[in-house]
Amino acid sequence: MNTVNINDELNKDILTFKDIFDSGLEQIEQFNGIDHPVKLENTSFNISNDELEIEMQTDQDHVVLFTLNDVDWNDEANTIHEHGGFTLEAQAIPDDIHLLGDKAPSILRSGKTYSSETSYQIKRKK
Repeated sequence: MNTVNINDELNKDILTFKDIFDSGLEQIEQFNGIDHPVKLENTSFNISNDELEIEMQTDQDHVVLFTLNDVDWNDEANTIHEHGGFTLEAQAIPDDIHLLGDKAPSILRSGKTYSSETSYQIKRKK
């Protein structure tokens, strides 16, 4: 599987959405923003701005970070803006069935119980 470490590509430890949008990376240009899995090094993922910090804790090994990349529906009030929101989706790597075959963790086995736990904590910065 071909992966890119965007921190290494941009030579930064901490990235802003602006850094990513302005990076010129092929995948960012292709999707007009972010719609990508991030492999977690541990069980948490943090994202913040000047006012808030969101900490996600999960037992999943990936989080898909998605920004509102295309606004192509009728918004007469003009309240929906490109990149005006984002999601953090804890899950197995997307399309793992084609990448890992029978070893894909997303396969639900007959008679086996599946459970997963993800929590989000939102903190206001002082």
